[in-house]
Amino acid sequence: MTLSFFFLLLVSLSCEEDNRKVGSVIRIDYQGAKIKGGEWVQIDSFRFNHIEKRSDAKNIKYPIPSNTVTVSSGLPKKRKRDYNPRTFPVYIAKNIQKINKKIPKKKEYLVVDRFSMSYKGELKIMKRDSSKISLKTSKNYSAKISTKK
Repeated sequence: MTLSFFFLLLVSLSCEEDNRKVGSVIRIDYQGAKIKGGEWVQIDSFRFNHIEKRSDAKNIKYPIPSNTVTVSSGLPKKRKRDYNPRTFPVYIAKNIQKINKKIPKKKEYLVVDRFSMSYKGELKIMKRDSSKISLKTSKNYSAKISTKK
């Protein structure tokens, strides 16, 4: 009895940590988001990692910036570059283009309402075949996420 209670507790806690949502259209609103390096968003099996050092981008398959990224310019002095969170959808969309080249055309991801992407900092995506998309985030991911069934 006690063992099953702890198992159920563990399962319920792990479900809350990955912040999973499923829908035919996924909307991520980055306006005003405070994203740190190491946080991530995952669309189906593709994980987009926010980086805190530009050099980290070489080791990550789908990098996107965090609010502040440390840049080494070859000089002994490093500097920090602040990113407006409204630009994050553009980085994700560029990575989605790379992904689309590797998957069947009918399963491609479509970026919907590109105007909102750069103007409002919103990313809306769906699949060409209108199938469901699974979205997960790291714990405490501050972008607002909604789905359309």
